[in-house]
Amino acid sequence: MTLGLSTGKVFHSADLACFRNTWSAEPSARPVYLAIKGGNVSGRLSGGAQRPEDVILHAQADAGTFILGGARHRWVSDLGSDDYDLPGYFDHGSDTRSGPRWQYYRSQAAGHNTLTIGGRDQVPNAPARIVGSCVDGDCKWVVFDLSAAYDKPAGTVRRGAALIGRQVVIQDEADPDRCSDISWAIHTAAEPVTVAGSLARFRFGEDYLVARILEPAGARFELALPPPPRSFPSGPAHQLHGRAGGDGVLVSELPRCDDQAGKRAAGAPIRRLQIVWPAGTRRLTVLLLPDCDGGELALPVAPLDHWLARRPVRLSGLPRRGYRTRGVHVTGRDFPVRLRSANSIYSSRDVQMNCDPA
Repeated sequence: MTLGLSTGKVFHSADLACFRNTWSAEPSARPVYLAIKGGNVSGRLSGGAQRPEDVILHAQADAGTFILGGARHRWVSDLGSDDYDLPGYFDHGSDTRSGPRWQYYRSQAAGHNTLTIGGRDQVPNAPARIVGSCVDGDCKWVVFDLSAAYDKPAGTVRRGAALIGRQVVIQDEADPDRCSDISWAIHTAAEPVTVAGSLARFRFGEDYLVARILEPAGARFELALPPPPRSFPSGPAHQLHGRAGGDGVLVSELPRCDDQAGKRAAGAPIRRLQIVWPAGTRRLTVLLLPDCDGGELALPVAPLDHWLARRPVRLSGLPRRGYRTRGVHVTGRDFPVRLRSANSIYSSRDVQMNCDPA
């Protein structure tokens, strides 16, 4: 049954974009879902001092974070909230950024699928507005200005996210004269298969995720574990949510694990795939291929200004032909696609990519 629903929606009032290639959940349809957010709603308030009632208590320093799902798995995860009994968990600080809440990994920018700049956390209530978007056809994209979240002038830090067919491009641009020590990261519960240079490959059973750095040439993936959970002495017992014990009972951060069967942090361990941004580089572009089963189209890189100035890319199928995956010669399914529009966010030159790192 065809629902006739849009496969892309941009919520400007909340600085949120949600894209999918199909509404079908059947694995044979090869669904891909991408959602990405900008700043928190409180960042839209302007003028005057910040009032306590204007602070969103559950907000995290997560401007630019995104999630990515395939047919059966969440490939790029959000860790979610932590234990509400952690001391000061809802204390943002008088300036909304220096309270004890920001010592917890799940609240920090480092605990999200976004950038960390200069080793500092984001400004959690800063605006991070959508500056351009498109949800037409087979190419859906959005561009955010994240500058204020890093205490930088407007236009200094921008993030673009695109779903082109069923391929995801995350492209970041930063002014190298104003930004240094930049780290890019995503969190996944998938099992790592290969992390080597500009290529990373993960799996859930027989399903694979492939990530490739398209630009710059010198950037390399690193695989790490998030910092281990820490324990803190609690406050008065009456503030605890069902815990027994008096003052000083230890409360620990949740494990760095995926949720499972409705239970918080009870699933597979979360790993952090990160990139240390090469010094002096203006642009970092990463291609993500969820449920990858063979060769795919790797797109040339174009500046975000081209995304904002041009019409979206159109995709059309080429005649099927064979390709190799894990050493077995098979017939290409949905492979490859060609850029057809001269006015696309990318040039019409296509580059083929093999999902098998060997």
